[in-house]
Amino acid sequence: MSVAKVKDMSVYRNVTKLVFSGELSPGQKISEQALSEKLGVSRIPIRETLAKLVGQGVLVGGRKGQSARMRSYSPDELHQLFEYRGALEGIAARAAVRAATDADIIRMDLICERAEAEVGDCRSKRWGELDHAFHATLADASRNERVAKALKLLVDECHYLFFTCYMPMPENAVSQMTNVLAEHREMIEMIRQGDADGAERVARVHIDHKNQVATRAIIEQDLCCKVETA
Repeated sequence: MSVAKVKDMSVYRNVTKLVFSGELSPGQKISEQALSEKLGVSRIPIRETLAKLVGQGVLVGGRKGQSARMRSYSPDELHQLFEYRGALEGIAARAAVRAATDADIIRMDLICERAEAEVGDCRSKRWGELDHAFHATLADASRNERVAKALKLLVDECHYLFFTCYMPMPENAVSQMTNVLAEHREMIEMIRQGDADGAERVARVHIDHKNQVATRAIIEQDLCCKVETA
């Protein structure tokens, strides 16, 4: 791989991290200059990366004379995002049954062990980081570069929405977090046993559950805003 390509991939990854860092709100314009200054690179690769993210549907706008901006999600758009992620996550889990190494499985086990200590604290930043790490590790364990790349971008986007924009209400945090951890561990067990159908099924169900929680949260938030402004 050429030095230029490695640099382009680094800029792409760093811009993606900044876009989904939580500093930007849905609908907010993205400043090329601000990103350029933070990353210490010229605006040209920043502009190219933002255009790529627009093309991938992650951002909107970006046409000539128009700034790229964060997407504002309707409940239907949120559902479509998680539906797409569920399909890719299922593919990754199935592939991991064939391709995951012992080290991949140990890494996922350790992530679950550390996440267990966070159960009950729905505002735990560490919980979000570990959840993100689990799914990124699963993507890598597929040993399918194209699936892993697309899935990691979806994980970034969903993580931003789930943990930053539409944080679920804390009333049932313990049960929600317990269920997430149980599903992660069930996924690992399916991979360990070599059950491709089971791994794909658990992965899809797991993301569907996240879809339901996130969709409910965005609808509740929308209702609260309407009541407050009525």
